[in-house]
Amino acid sequence: MENYYQNLLLSLVDVKAFNDENATETGAIPEYADEVADLDAAFVDIEAAEVKQSVDSKGVTTSTKDLKRTMAETVIQYAHKPLALAKRAKDKNLVEQLSKEISYIMQASKVDAVTRSKIILKVLTDNPTVLTNIKPADLAKVALSIKNYDDAKIDPRKAREAKKNDGTDAMIDAFKRGVAAAENMYTYIYGYYQDTKPALVKKLADCLEIEKSGIRHTGILGFCEDATPGALTVLLAGVIMKIVELGFIATSNAYGLCGISKIVPGTYNVEFSKEGYVTQTMVIFIRRGRTVQVEVKMVKATV
Repeated sequence: MENYYQNLLLSLVDVKAFNDENATETGAIPEYADEVADLDAAFVDIEAAEVKQSVDSKGVTTSTKDLKRTMAETVIQYAHKPLALAKRAKDKNLVEQLSKEISYIMQASKVDAVTRSKIILKVLTDNPTVLTNIKPADLAKVALSIKNYDDAKIDPRKAREAKKNDGTDAMIDAFKRGVAAAENMYTYIYGYYQDTKPALVKKLADCLEIEKSGIRHTGILGFCEDATPGALTVLLAGVIMKIVELGFIATSNAYGLCGISKIVPGTYNVEFSKEGYVTQTMVIFIRRGRTVQVEVKMVKATV
């Protein structure tokens, strides 16, 4: 996503946060709910366009990533299924083989991920007397998941074309609809509260600063996901993003988005936390007029 749209997205995230923080005032405006619905729909379409744009320079598409995720989840599941049997048999070598190679399958390169998965499949296949709860159907399922990902063809030209046509164009349209909804929200807030709550009006105007003035925000935009091994990666709400040195805080919404704008350029420790998950800290350098976009992959804490 280009920096302009990163900043615009940050503005719209600010608007959503404004709505959450001022639900009493916005709820008193009968027409406001329609604009909220339009903004929510625009966010859904922006997210969908982002997925279609998730094609890298080598042509790795989202569908390829889905096949990799399916393979990783399948391999991890069936490596765990007989692990207790190997421990009860006190076969330390087998326990190590079932545990060691599953690490980082999702994060590994394609060749390494397939190699690691095939090693697990061989271990499962070669130890039927100990791993008695692994059935032929289990082996077939693991083998198929590996084959599907290994056979995935990558066409850089088609992938880049899909990225442009299906991603960029749709994203621009979604942003236009989101901005239109946000501007209508500002009109309502101004009309209803300028005489009684001018600070509220200014607060929403500040959220729309980039759209109204063209000034680029200096800030951080986080995309939060649940990346717990063995679980589907999903957008993660409720992640608290905190700039440690400044004490600024934002919380990810239903789309996994959290943003903090108008930050003085510099280097900061940024903490991401959520109950039940391992806290992450990133060192982020922020330049003037730039929004830093970070992917935050949260992992559930082990009990």
